[in-house]
Amino acid sequence: MTEAGKILARFALIRWLRPGGGFYSHAILKIAAENGYRVVLGSVFPYDTHIPSVWFASRFILARTRPGDILVLHDGGARGDRTAKTLSQILPQLQRRGYEIVSLSTLVDSAL
Repeated sequence: MTEAGKILARFALIRWLRPGGGFYSHAILKIAAENGYRVVLGSVFPYDTHIPSVWFASRFILARTRPGDILVLHDGGARGDRTAKTLSQILPQLQRRGYEIVSLSTLVDSAL
């Protein structure tokens, strides 16, 4: 976590940490806090690590997304193409529903 943070910090301010697999411990929370990261998980996870289907991910997300939700999609390896295709399908539909697509920082800052 800290090594990746050092590399990423050369390009942008790092505020958030999503632990791999969504699993965390007190130790991870402590290290995150010591490095100024806030830990965040997600609220809509279309099982894209298990079900390699743009159709399924798109339907799952569109059926379950509510205001303030945080979508979790993965982009490693072949998943990147699927995620891009999923986003190209769901983002226009979510915008037509009146959703504003924002970064996590914007979402949290607007709630304060």
